Amino acid sequence: MSECMKASNTTLMLLAVASILGIIGQFYYPLIQSDLLFTGCSSFFLLLVIHFIWSKSEKQLPILFAVLFCITIASSSASRLLQSNPEQQPNHYINHPSSAPQVVAFEVKQILKPSQYQHKYVIHTDRVDSISTSGLILLNIDRDSVPLELSVGDRGYVHTIIEDVPKPRNEFQFDYGAYLKSQHIYGQINIKRNELRLSDESATGILVAIARFRESVQRQLSQSGFSKNQLGVINALLLGQRQYLTDDLREDYAAAGTIHILAVSGLHVGIILLILRFLTGGLSAFRLRFIRSAIIIVGIWAYATLTGLSPSVLRAATMFTFLELGRSMHRKGQGFDALAASAFILLFFDPKLLFQVGFQLSYLAVAAILWIHPLLEPLIKSKYKLVTFFGNIIIVSLAAQIGVLPLSVYYFHQIPLLFLLSNIVVLPVLGYILGAGILMIISEMTLGYSWFSKSYGYVIDTLNNFISWVAYQDTYLIENIHTSLYQTLVFYICIITLVLVWKRLSFWRLITALTSIIIVLSVYWIEKNEIGLNELRVTYKSRQAKAIILKDKEALILTDDSEYLTTEDRLITSIYNTTKINSSSTAMAPLLIEHNGTHILRLDSLGMYQTSLKPVDIIWLTHSPQVHLERVLAAHPEATIIADGSNYRSDVDRWAKTCIKASRPFHNVYEKGDYIIK
Repeated sequence: MSECMKASNTTLMLLAVASILGIIGQFYYPLIQSDLLFTGCSSFFLLLVIHFIWSKSEKQLPILFAVLFCITIASSSASRLLQSNPEQQPNHYINHPSSAPQVVAFEVKQILKPSQYQHKYVIHTDRVDSISTSGLILLNIDRDSVPLELSVGDRGYVHTIIEDVPKPRNEFQFDYGAYLKSQHIYGQINIKRNELRLSDESATGILVAIARFRESVQRQLSQSGFSKNQLGVINALLLGQRQYLTDDLREDYAAAGTIHILAVSGLHVGIILLILRFLTGGLSAFRLRFIRSAIIIVGIWAYATLTGLSPSVLRAATMFTFLELGRSMHRKGQGFDALAASAFILLFFDPKLLFQVGFQLSYLAVAAILWIHPLLEPLIKSKYKLVTFFGNIIIVSLAAQIGVLPLSVYYFHQIPLLFLLSNIVVLPVLGYILGAGILMIISEMTLGYSWFSKSYGYVIDTLNNFISWVAYQDTYLIENIHTSLYQTLVFYICIITLVLVWKRLSFWRLITALTSIIIVLSVYWIEKNEIGLNELRVTYKSRQAKAIILKDKEALILTDDSEYLTTEDRLITSIYNTTKINSSSTAMAPLLIEHNGTHILRLDSLGMYQTSLKPVDIIWLTHSPQVHLERVLAAHPEATIIADGSNYRSDVDRWAKTCIKASRPFHNVYEKGDYIIK
């Protein structure tokens, strides 16, 4: 371990690690109920106190104390995760379900990026009918010709049904419902504009006041001469509001390996920290260093609050608060202490943060920088300050990338090889962009659009153009990479052992590193030679009949659309990313399909089929065929009926009733997702 890690506080490390293990154990193996978990946690805490008192007189070895300490923290963290489950909260709205419409009173908490057809908000409900409730809900309001402008803090009510969060219709697609649950959103409301009723009174408080101030800044900026892309980046960088970014711009930043600068997080808070340290440099005398730290910490949290207190900002503000406290007390190992303490505190208040991708990536990046950066630093020492400056940017970016690479490939399935080039250019100017941006906002709010604002817009355009140029270098972007969780874990084991060997070469460290490399190669070989998928999926596609045959490493897409392009199908991209499929082809869907002994009859809009055809196993209805379904069922007495996304909703409802009456299985792909034939 490095000197920094040796100097760090072991207790804080144990706190963080034990907390993480307790949360993971309870999440994946939820065998312990609430009362047993509470009893166990209390018992371990009592044993811990008894052992602490006893060991003071008997001078026992601390190993038992450490074990009891870790078990107590792990069990308490598991208990906190269990308590965060809304089913354990009597007042949560999911514990008062109803199939009939209810009056839901709410307060707007967050404004989300609108979709093509809906405005989206996160609301908090405090009453359902006459019952006092709590919990976050996704509010979807149909868009119309009249602009809708709800603000954070607005109150209102709707008479509607609280639905479950959406489930993916296709297995390989992004599970938006699971993402919402990780944000503590367990229900959604879909309404039309005229169903919304707003109250004359709005919520109050510091967070609402700051949100209103942020909205006034956004209105002022939107009325100035900034372009759409300029406004999107300014809102993301300075105000933490990414919903104004265009999809193309977001994809360019992701492909260039610089998407992290658009999410206000540790990087931005760190820059604010450096700016505050520079401005308060005159207070660095011994007697004033605590005042200086207090000013810096207040400034960090003021910036975090202004940008909306998103989870990434909360993580960074908490960590840098501990980092500044450690610095003011001249503690060694303050970086790892701050990392461990902030992780423990955040996970105590919200255990589900552990399963958020941003939480995992940010902490791995910081840990890698603290651990690997000292090893790389001697390589860039130079008498020329400019060389040292840019060298530091390179090694910090490289260390962070080493820390997050296996996990980012697991989640995002791509490697931007030009990330070093883009970070060398972007990071040095990001501090200027943030500092000048704050001055620009002050100028906008006092003087209106001026030459300074115009110059700032040119800087943003230059940044966007550079990012777009990097993103268009397709040769240097490796996409559609599939890695399993096991591969990701062994990759991290390999990285850790190799860094340990680099730090200090010894026989056992070398043997461990070589063993980890063998394990990585073995896992890769085993998973590569596993038998691939062999299945047919009737999948959902609006206004289109589509099935996919997955066999070994190839995908055959059956469709009735002669102009279908796999390059524009996100589902095919998801299949590439999450399976071993590496090639695809298309074919027109025939009316009779045979797969692994299962016979499928597809009926299209013509509704024509041979009555003399021997009975089939599955009847696939596409494009609302005008057929007498009772006769079809009689002709194929064992067939399962499938309706895909190309049919009219009224026809699907009618077929469902017919199948229920005839006691025949019916599968609506829109509601139930893919129909899979192995």
